[in-house]
Formats: sequence, structure tokens, C-alpha cells
Amino acid sequence: MQQQFKETLAEILEIIKYSNNREKFIKEFEAMNQLEAVTNIVERLPAAVRERIKMVSSGFSNPDSIRQRISPDEYNREVNKVAETELHKFIEVISPVLTLAQKQKVDKLIRQSLTIH
Repeated sequence: MQQQFKETLAEILEIIKYSNNREKFIKEFEAMNQLEAVTNIVERLPAAVRERIKMVSSGFSNPDSIRQRISPDEYNREVNKVAETELHKFIEVISPVLTLAQKQKVDKLIRQSLTIH
């Protein structure tokens, strides 16, 4: 799923003629999604577990240290959920400045990517 997400986002950036560093944009977008996914998972844990994680990870600035304490399946599901939500928000934000042709291409791409998974 992550590779498909990268490809979809890269295609959207191509459609909208994003002129800055696309790879950097994609990496930052993914990093934000991963951080939000970890945060969402931690927030759903019981208070005692959250406190323990805070104590254990207080010296870490890297979300990977917390991620090691989360089930890979749960983490992947949450990252995919966050990525889909954030991609839709991104499209909503850029939509007013897109041409009709760009909107149609983005809509088609999103419909295709949703049918794949």
C-alpha cells in the first residue's frame, strides 16, 4: 500500500504541475502521516500504558522508538487510514485552483487507486 500511495501522490503532483522537489514533498507527507498514525494509536491506549510510553520514550525524539512498541499490523492499518484521509484533505485544499481537466484527472486517479485496494 505504501508504494501505491507514493505513486498516487507523485501522479497527483505531476497532474497539478507541482514545481518544487516532489520527492521531498512525498517524504515529508509520509513522515507527517506516520507521526499522526503513531499519535492516534498511542491516544487509543489506556491511560496507564500511555504514561508508561511517555516515561520510556521521553528521551527519544524519534517516533520509531515508540513504533517499535506497536503491532506492525495495527501501525500499517493506521498509516494507511491516515494517508487516505490526508490525501483527500490535500485534494480538497488544492481543488479550487485546479483546472477542470486537472480535477478530472485527479478524480479518475483517486477512483482507480481506491479500486486497487
